[in-house]
Amino acid sequence: MKKRILWLLNHTTLREFEVPMLIEMGYEVFTPKIYQYSFGDLSASVTWEYDSSLSIPQEDLAYLNECDMYAERLPARAIEIMNRYFDMAIFGAFVPQIKMLVRTFKGLMVLQAFGLDATTDYTRLFGGQSVSLLEDIIRLGDRFWFGATYENLPEVECDYFKKQYVYLPIGLKHDRVDKIWTGGDKRILFIGPKINTNSYYRKVYQDFKRDFGMLPHVIGGAQMIPVPDDPAVMGFLPKEQYEYNMRHLAAMYYHSREPRHLHYHPLEAVANGMPLVFMAGGMLDRIGGSNLPGRCKTIPQARAMLRRLSNGDMRLAKRIVDKQGCLLDTFGRQFCEMHWRNAFMHFQELIERRASVQMATKAFEAKIAIVLPMAYTGGVLDFAIRLTLAIQKGAADQGDAVKIVLYYVDTPVYAKHDYFRRVRNAGIQTQRFRWSKKNKIWFEALAAIKGYDSRILPGESYVMEDGIQSLQNFDYCIFASDRLPLPFFCPTKYAIVVHDVIQRYIPGMFDLSYEALRQINNRKANNVIVTTPYMREEATTYCGINPQNVVEIPPVYEMIQPDKLIDLEIEEDYFVWPTNTSLHKNHRRALEALELYYARGGKLKCFVTGVNTERFAAQHKENSADDGWNGRVDHDLSMYEREIGKIIQTSENLRKNIVIKGEQDKEVYFQYLKKAKFVFHPGFADNGNGACVDALQLGVPTVTAQYPPMEYMNARLNASMTMFAPQDAEDIADQLLYMEQNAGKLAKQLPTFQELKKFMAEGQYPQIYARIRSMIRGY
Repeated sequence: MKKRILWLLNHTTLREFEVPMLIEMGYEVFTPKIYQYSFGDLSASVTWEYDSSLSIPQEDLAYLNECDMYAERLPARAIEIMNRYFDMAIFGAFVPQIKMLVRTFKGLMVLQAFGLDATTDYTRLFGGQSVSLLEDIIRLGDRFWFGATYENLPEVECDYFKKQYVYLPIGLKHDRVDKIWTGGDKRILFIGPKINTNSYYRKVYQDFKRDFGMLPHVIGGAQMIPVPDDPAVMGFLPKEQYEYNMRHLAAMYYHSREPRHLHYHPLEAVANGMPLVFMAGGMLDRIGGSNLPGRCKTIPQARAMLRRLSNGDMRLAKRIVDKQGCLLDTFGRQFCEMHWRNAFMHFQELIERRASVQMATKAFEAKIAIVLPMAYTGGVLDFAIRLTLAIQKGAADQGDAVKIVLYYVDTPVYAKHDYFRRVRNAGIQTQRFRWSKKNKIWFEALAAIKGYDSRILPGESYVMEDGIQSLQNFDYCIFASDRLPLPFFCPTKYAIVVHDVIQRYIPGMFDLSYEALRQINNRKANNVIVTTPYMREEATTYCGINPQNVVEIPPVYEMIQPDKLIDLEIEEDYFVWPTNTSLHKNHRRALEALELYYARGGKLKCFVTGVNTERFAAQHKENSADDGWNGRVDHDLSMYEREIGKIIQTSENLRKNIVIKGEQDKEVYFQYLKKAKFVFHPGFADNGNGACVDALQLGVPTVTAQYPPMEYMNARLNASMTMFAPQDAEDIADQLLYMEQNAGKLAKQLPTFQELKKFMAEGQYPQIYARIRSMIRGY
């Protein structure tokens, strides 16, 4: 059996040592050909020299070479190639890359941990992304290994990383002291990269200038943004200049006191025989530097030593160089290869054991929660139900073992009607839950029970409580809306459906602090689901979502059976205005336009339907209830609801012609819709109005505000909609009069029921499920 490794790093010095060693150990090695220089590491590079070690088909190798192996998502073909030919992956702490591997790669995974600064660790690094990433890693069991380059790294990590620890020391291609240094240049060499792009290194640079700026010096290290105000900062150097510095500069100063991280450059100085002056208390102490003459306990001591070296004190230089070679002992080929061979012997046993177990090919398995985070009874509820049924049907067609549970908030709202009958009739479990705010003590208890590291858990957040496991046993959770209590905590991978960004266009809909938290929360989700190209664009430009994490599924429309509807006996002619009480529904401008419509001779009644619209029929407290217009007093009305109610109530035309039907059962609503002359949709800024699709199936034309989602719906469904400018009351009134006169003719231009059928959930569910399945699998 061929032994192959994905070596998914691009560090030049590291690759020069590790890859040839792995090839000598009998492995074929793939190295990435695309590197994201935005990481700021210009010491990285790409090479094709190891491709000759690979015996995989050239077309597959060529395809992998074109893939960004640091991306959070790879094409399905790349994943298939990786899993077909490679048994192991070695990688660094690049979170998007780790998410991709954890989701998609079926072989052994070895994190090469080089150490972090003292303020953090790998447990917090991965847990800070979302607890689900750390949980996903832990679920890998013995397929994930914490490859520590220094023996003390596991000391501060979670129990799982301690258990999966293996020592993989880093080595140097040149692991002995060559003593090419001769001196002669008074300047001190200090390496300070990323000065203007990294706050940590910015402070390191400032400290060096404060403590040693009076000495002649050179500052090396790659700079993503130049530092033009300091001529000593030379940036990334060509090979000739780098070699000059190593041969002739007076000494190198190494600042770091970090206990669990070490840079390469002090080791390179030692290998070249350059005097190294370094601060006590860091990693160099641990690898043999605690008694070296170049070690300094204080800044004044280091400054005095560097001044002597700058002034040409060759006796001091010789004493430092003669002793410091011991720092290379743990970076030598013999030492490193011994530990690597021991680790890889164990890895290979695991790989062969897994290969020897003949497992039957299993269908895709997943347990998915669909969550209604608020007491929705309108479009979001319909969407959640249709999505749930589409996933169930798609999984059944594929033969996948997918279990779905539809969660809904425990509220009296859902006691009024059996909203979830269709879901239960399809054999899908429904489950009530409530949001509960938990404090730090609760999360510490959760950490103890589940084995989390408590440092990665929030101090106070809302969690879902269902009396059972609160989503802890699910593989994936899909929140049907981004209207969530904040901050909130989800113990598993999750996606959030973002239907619209109305608040971007209707200021004041949400408190600014809530809106900021909501977008932060959206960005933390594993995925964001949208249903139109318009919302894909909004998710990336307004919400700031990584485009790779945005999943676009087709709009989920409900298919109506027109021939099964019972006709209502309604004597008057009317059109339907499906709406709710939200600001973006544009009630003020619509009522202004309706006033004009009726003043100009408009004859059709306006039936208003939708969630909470009956509140527009409630009178103000100060008005009497005997004015002959369905009056009732409701003291809980919002200011906006009172305002809209008052506009209707105080206009004779509107009071006589607007009929508030309120929220109706689906069957009754469809009957009203079927008999209507047309549907009126004056709202804007949302993701499109599904009521217009309902009308289309029933042969009823639509007059609508013109905005991108409705234009997309109109073009996609060939719906022949009449459009108006949503802020122009005159235009709206004109189009209402046009519809009254031409509705019959327009109805004949609409697509047939059979033509529409392919766009409904029943026709789109294979695509919907394919994209949800791909999202959960990670590719």
